[in-house]
Amino acid sequence: MCVAYYFLVQKYAVGNANNSTNLWVFSSCSLSDFHFEQLYDVWKGRLLAPLFSGFWFDFLVKDKSLNIEAYGNAFALYQSLWLLLLFVVVILGLRQSLLINLGIFAGLTYNFSPEGGLYFYPWDIPSTLFFTLAILFYERRQMPLMIMVICVGAFLKETILVCALLFFFVNEWKWWWRLLTFAGIGFLYMVGKKILIAHLHITAAVFSMNDSRNLSDLLHTDKLVENAHYIFSPTLNHYLFVHAGTVLAVLVLGWQRRFLPYLVVIFAHEVGLFWFADLHEFRNSMNCLPICVIILAQRWQDYTFPASLFQGLPVPKPESAGSNKVSSKSTISMPPWSVRDTFPILKLLLVLLTGTCVVISAWQYYSIIEYHRPDHQARVVEALKSKAEKGDAQAQYQLAKHYVSGEGVAGNPTNAFQWFLKAAEHGVAEAQCQLGVCYVQAVGTGKDFAASVPWFRKAADQGNVDAQYNLGLLYENGMGVKQDLAEAAIWYQRAGEKGNILAQNSLGLICVNFRKDYAEAAQWFRKAADQGNAPAQNSLGVLYLQGLGVKQDANEALKWFQQSAQLGFAEGQNNCGLVFYSGQRYNESAQWFHKAADQGHIGAQYNLAQFYQKGLAYAQDLGEASLWYSRAAKQGYGLAQLSLGKIYREGQGLKADNIEAYKWFKLAQLQDVSDAGKELANCAAAMSKEQINTAESEVKQFTAVRY
Repeated sequence: MCVAYYFLVQKYAVGNANNSTNLWVFSSCSLSDFHFEQLYDVWKGRLLAPLFSGFWFDFLVKDKSLNIEAYGNAFALYQSLWLLLLFVVVILGLRQSLLINLGIFAGLTYNFSPEGGLYFYPWDIPSTLFFTLAILFYERRQMPLMIMVICVGAFLKETILVCALLFFFVNEWKWWWRLLTFAGIGFLYMVGKKILIAHLHITAAVFSMNDSRNLSDLLHTDKLVENAHYIFSPTLNHYLFVHAGTVLAVLVLGWQRRFLPYLVVIFAHEVGLFWFADLHEFRNSMNCLPICVIILAQRWQDYTFPASLFQGLPVPKPESAGSNKVSSKSTISMPPWSVRDTFPILKLLLVLLTGTCVVISAWQYYSIIEYHRPDHQARVVEALKSKAEKGDAQAQYQLAKHYVSGEGVAGNPTNAFQWFLKAAEHGVAEAQCQLGVCYVQAVGTGKDFAASVPWFRKAADQGNVDAQYNLGLLYENGMGVKQDLAEAAIWYQRAGEKGNILAQNSLGLICVNFRKDYAEAAQWFRKAADQGNAPAQNSLGVLYLQGLGVKQDANEALKWFQQSAQLGFAEGQNNCGLVFYSGQRYNESAQWFHKAADQGHIGAQYNLAQFYQKGLAYAQDLGEASLWYSRAAKQGYGLAQLSLGKIYREGQGLKADNIEAYKWFKLAQLQDVSDAGKELANCAAAMSKEQINTAESEVKQFTAVRY
């Protein structure tokens, strides 16, 4: 099963070395490319896992810039070995291990469904292992080991803290000792997280579900409302029969007094998931998967078959004491395997496992701090400079990157350009690509699109994915070359076939806007969408909504819009709002319009203004409506300009002002907005010539600045 899991997960490790979410998180604590500070707040509390995976990444992937295949191998091996440890723990600790491990594996395979997002983060299986260990040690009242497991495991994923609820069921302890232990574990996690984060000079809230930074964000109900609607949507079947389906089965079938502590933990875990996480991501319920399967397996073992099934069958008789003979009319009954025979091995495994995790993670933690110290980086630069001056092409390329980043040496774009050029002339594909970028972005040289083309082509011919995408971008936009969409599509396809999500999305757009091949567009959008590209997810949603290249499916469209919106893509958020609005779900619609409007999306600003004006989802507030109309109108949105003109003319929410009304009506008329000319004429009839001249002057000023 672990070998099968290796090959299943391998292809999801990297789409492209620079833009795959899975690899980006996996290698976030790599010494060669530390970007942990860029991760979501909620991920920063899971420091132990990225430290461990970063060490693993550095240990196995020696050539970070070339060997994309090695990324996938390291990623898949990491995941598979953690799964192997989980299986070993189940084998050592439980009698029904075969049935349980099969159930766990079956649950894990559902995470490969696109509906789950295809995310495989470095903390999911390790935290599941520690979650299961906490349950096993509680079952055997090994409290010191249980406390150790929870404290260490919480730094893999904070959801393991719910296992501390089990201390309230330790009847041998007094109530105040239970409460103190429960609170102490939470306190240790909060203090430990703050210390670790502070030493890495990164800011994050103590509890950062929903990436919250304060109490009001923590108690925000956006996810809760969204998940509540998801539960009652037709897409529930994607979630119901996977991990949460197992949880549901346990909550229904496993309701026995002996299982009560575990049911409380499972329930608390699912409540937290319901409030703060995305239900459609199956991996979020992964922690509870083993304990759920364990309970169901126990219920299966406890089931008593009807006596009628055994009527007519010979009943074996027990052997008399001291007899060594085996009767032909009886059966040999092996004594049940006692967990006491293997539990000491489990405890030894735990000590080795936690010790290894802590030691390696601590070493990686201090290595990161040491690696990024200025004096260390200065020594690295000096070593690279010595090699580069002797003609080492890779050293020349790495030295150029230091001159760009300013790590260990003062940033110097001119020096960066010169060293990129030397490495590029030696045939280093990454340097050739970076040299092209220097020409495009005027780094150390003048902006020259034409000069970038041959360098991008050299790198692209060597298979450099970024160069292939950049070359396609130049051909699509006619920068440095004659515009050629066919040539752009060729380069986008080469990069897209290697997993570059930007190229996949761009090729999908070419298929939609120029080829009018919606079926092919859907294929490319889906490739990028499955890797978490928000624009592609939104575009795929549009195709499903309109039935272009795919079967029309409003639910499928909403699913992709929501995935795009949750990644912060304003167009996806606005489309979510429109879909919910069409279903008269005004509260959800308003929430998404607000998110998009806050990002400056003019359509969402106009839609939000309509909600305030009409009193949909919010109490009617003409002042707030005027504010959002104004923001969209100033960005040139014709419908908002027309509406703002009416507000100024009628004095609703704003002081009546015919000059302002005339200006906005005129601007809307220039965009051929229906009824704008009629409104303009009515407004002009009530104005003096001087007022009209003033308004016309303001129109000219606006258009001069705007256009």
